[in-house]
Formats: sequence, structure tokens, C-alpha cells
Amino acid sequence: MAHTHMGTTCTVGNHSVFVTNAILASHVEVEDWVFLSGHTAVHQFCRIGTVSMIGGVTAVIQDGPPS
Repeated sequence: MAHTHMGTTCTVGNHSVFVTNAILASHVEVEDWVFLSGHTAVHQFCRIGTVSMIGGVTAVIQDGPPS
């Protein structure tokens, strides 16, 4: 959706959804079927696991395990 940002060398899996203002820093890995809500920021070198849902207005500063 609008106003999303992906830093350099990010890897994004299949069927992932990024809502308005979802931001990925550099070197982030997002696996398949991930949903990032609005105003979510993911810190560099983090990994978001398969079928994860990150709520709105959240700062992700460490790896998110698969659901």
C-alpha cells in the first residue's frame, strides 16, 4: 500500500502484505504470508517468520518467530 519503505538488500517472501507506512530497514528478511500493519518499523538485521502478523504502531527490534 502507500508510503511503504524497504531498505537495501531486504528479502520478502510470497503473499506478504505491507499496510501504509510499514518500514523495513536494511538487511531484513520477511518470510511467506507475513502481514505488517500500519506504522510498523522493523529494525535492521531482523527476521520475520512465516505467517506472522505484526500489529499497528509497533517497533520490531528482534526476530519474530514463525506462527
